Parts: sequence; structure tokens; C-alpha cells
Amino acid sequence: MIAAGLDALAQQQNPVVSLAMLAVLIVIVVLVRRGRKLSTPGTVQRGERVRPVAITLLDPVVSIIVIGDVAWRLLSHGGSHVFAGFVGAVIGIGIGVARARVMYVRTLPESTNIVLRRSPIEYGLVFVLIILRSVEATVERAGSTTASLLLTALVCLGVVEAVTRSTLVIRQFWLDRTPTSTSSN
Repeated sequence: MIAAGLDALAQQQNPVVSLAMLAVLIVIVVLVRRGRKLSTPGTVQRGERVRPVAITLLDPVVSIIVIGDVAWRLLSHGGSHVFAGFVGAVIGIGIGVARARVMYVRTLPESTNIVLRRSPIEYGLVFVLIILRSVEATVERAGSTTASLLLTALVCLGVVEAVTRSTLVIRQFWLDRTPTSTSSN
């Protein structure tokens, strides 16, 4: 996520967006360090990590900053691109739901931290975001409608997956924090 953010930061021409991205990346680094300090063997099992829930909130923000402008440009090409974006978004919802179920382990009591299961998919998706951002200009210059439609679907998939996953993990965090009422009969 940080590598994708730095790549997007380098490619941004709007200084306000660049500063916002830099601020988000700094916050993420601080939060990751805090989570690593809490990820002790007694707290988590192998393959799990403690993360402040704020990182989950920032994940879709990074995705939107990294490829949101690309999605907007592609979607503005017309109806077929909007349809491709819709298809990508529907697939992104499915992937986001599946990933949220696999990633979320539990909420740590009396804190704003969650335990997430690590997955190589995370790193692969960050790599895909960087690749999509990088190939967008090439696809535009090539003028291939098929490639442009595929890129539109993939970009929308990436953004919607991050938003869906983040929303579901945060929802589960709040459900776990809400005390269940027991009724006495």
C-alpha cells in the first residue's frame, strides 16, 4: 500500500493531492509501527497481525488517490466503459466480501485494534494497482478499445474491492465492540 502511494505521489501533478497523499502515507506508517508493537506471539497467531482500525479506513483512500483519477478518465469515454466499470465493480464487491471474511480475525477488547490474517493477495493487489496506473497511458495511446475496456473493469474492480473490504471489516469491528444484550427469562 505504501509503495503504491509513493508511486502515485510521484505521478501526481496536483500539489494538494500530493500533500494529502503524503499525509495519509505518514499516518499509515505510524499506525503500522504501532500495530507491529502490539503483534506479540501471545496476542496473535502465526500469519496474523494487529492493526489499528484506522488503517482499514485509509486503505480505500489510498486506492482512490492512486487510481481514482484513472477510473474517472476511463469511465468518461462513454457507455461501454461505464458498463465495463460496472462489471469490474460487481466483481470487486465479490472479491472484497471474500477477502474481508478471510482477513478479519477479531477485535481486540477495549481498543481500536483488530487482528487481521496476512495474505499474499494483499501485496499482489498493491502491485496490480501500480501496474494499472502505469499502463493506463500506454493503453490510451494505443487506442485499443478492448484493452481500454479491460483496464476500466480492472481499475474499477480495484477501487470497489478496497472500499467493500474496508467497509465490511469496519462493520465487523463495530459489531464485535457492541455488547450483546442477554435477556433474562
